[in-house]
Amino acid sequence: SYQLQLAPKLDMRWRKRQLAAVTAATDFRMLAAVEMADKVDEDMKGVKQRTGELQEAVSACKEQTATAQSKYERYLSHVKRLEEEVAAAKAHADAAAAELAAAHKEEAHAERALVSLQQIRQLDEALTPEVLAFLEECAPPLEERE
Repeated sequence: SYQLQLAPKLDMRWRKRQLAAVTAATDFRMLAAVEMADKVDEDMKGVKQRTGELQEAVSACKEQTATAQSKYERYLSHVKRLEEEVAAAKAHADAAAAELAAAHKEEAHAERALVSLQQIRQLDEALTPEVLAFLEECAPPLEERE
């Protein structure tokens, strides 16, 4: 009988706990929904600012790209000009090498001519009257052969 008297009280406590849990869950959901709505409102208010910042960033990036492109083209033209100068310098170096070879050839020819003149001079200096007389005796027979 005591248990029968307690049963409605326990049932009522159980219902209160259940109602409290349901109310707490509902309150939590409502609080979470309010917080999310506040966050969405803040995000919506910041969309214009973020859009402006992103547009500024895009403009800055385009400007940097244009600057980098002009710098690249400037250096590329500089490289091309230097390559042309190198080609011209190589042509001048080849011409100078040919000129040097011709000068060496001319120098060698002049040295050979000088040596042969010195040899002739030595021969002329070494001619004695006896050798000259002998050469004059040999000259008529040699002229007849020709």
